[in-house]
Amino acid sequence: MIVLREIKSSVWKAACALTVVAVLCTFGTASGEAALRWKGVDWLEYLAAELYLNQSGYLEVRPYDTNREYPYAAQHTTSNDFRAAGSPWVEVTFLDDPAKKSTVELWVTDGVNAWTQIGALDGYENYVIHWWNISNGTRGMIDTGIRRSYGQHKMKLGMQKDGKLDYWFNDTFIWTASTEKMKTDYLGDVYLATQYSVATFIDYRAGTDYNYNPPASSISIDLDIKPGGNPNNINLSSRGVVPVAVLTTQSFDARDVDPQTLLFAEAAPTRCNRADVENDGDLDLLCHFQTHDLHLNPDATTATLTGATYHGEKIEGADSIRIVPGSQKGKKKGT
Repeated sequence: MIVLREIKSSVWKAACALTVVAVLCTFGTASGEAALRWKGVDWLEYLAAELYLNQSGYLEVRPYDTNREYPYAAQHTTSNDFRAAGSPWVEVTFLDDPAKKSTVELWVTDGVNAWTQIGALDGYENYVIHWWNISNGTRGMIDTGIRRSYGQHKMKLGMQKDGKLDYWFNDTFIWTASTEKMKTDYLGDVYLATQYSVATFIDYRAGTDYNYNPPASSISIDLDIKPGGNPNNINLSSRGVVPVAVLTTQSFDARDVDPQTLLFAEAAPTRCNRADVENDGDLDLLCHFQTHDLHLNPDATTATLTGATYHGEKIEGADSIRIVPGSQKGKKKGT
């Protein structure tokens, strides 16, 4: 299972450092002032990057100054026909060597407000997704949970007809970015970026026939109804609340849960807060639900919580319950 974690603002400055990979010993033709033609596209030097085609026909992007905290890239602006397409996609194959001080990323921007990237950042063990939107101020960086490894890899971005972006790595679907975060109207400028050392790109492809709508993933979460209670008694006649905790584990971070999406026995929470419910040093999500809003049968022995993460992934968890005898407010689903 791919585990996505949003990287917090404490490491935001590191997100500006992007790119790279394997330095090949042979030198090819430098791009100079003119564009370099590669894979049917005219690539331009971005921020004084030096572009080369090596003897294998691979595109090398070389940073002019490896000490600067800025990325260098090969850049091209897509055609009007590509931008007008309802479902464009771009894909790049690259070499990676995580043992080197290096980064390598595929950037895509609409040329106005929205930027997004997928790839490797120096100092990170895993590949990441990174975005920011100038118009609405949203920004973020997601740890894909896919460990960086030596060799050849492939990154892909595809736009659904509703404007949402799908992220792929080595032909595996990773994540869909909501239009609320990205609000990308089209895929415009493409950057193959590097920093600290040479980035080697093996292949580049693009098209306008992206039509994959990935199924919503479902993550099984650890749930604790009435933390500290055993059994978890619920009196359906009560006018009180039932506390329910979504627990942080080694494979899931409860901070990723969007409280506004939660339903417990079909009831929405009255309030939620972050708390260390288990006293293990990790923040969990503790929510309270009005008992009289719960849709539970008097003979129910389990209750389920559903919802989604901020990244759009569905979550679901259940815990045992005991309906107090004599409860008069049992509700069946749909009643």
